[in-house]
Amino acid sequence: MKSRIEDSQPLLNAADRIRFEIDPHIDSPWPENHEKTWRRNQIEAGMISKKELAELVEGNATEQALQKLLKQDLSIFGEIYADPKEEYICFSEFALDAGRVDFVVFSGRSRMDVTFIEVK
Repeated sequence: MKSRIEDSQPLLNAADRIRFEIDPHIDSPWPENHEKTWRRNQIEAGMISKKELAELVEGNATEQALQKLLKQDLSIFGEIYADPKEEYICFSEFALDAGRVDFVVFSGRSRMDVTFIEVK
């Protein structure tokens, strides 16, 4: 059986693809810092669902109700607007000139993208 698997390049490619989907750092000589992994798990545990947000929007929720939900989990903006993934900073009620914007997302590396979000 071992020789049949080793001789099947498509099967080996599929196995590698699955391994890297499970853990993209599996063969990395620099494993991810445990604090980063812990923080990611903490964020994921507190994430609001897109379904929950959609139900609120479809139910004609007020601007205040939407903002209250979104402020519970700013990572939803990072998930949508950040590139590269997981590299963003998000603020609510961000001071801008003489006023405030509801949310802002800073993302990117050498060239930073800034996304202003107003909930209406």
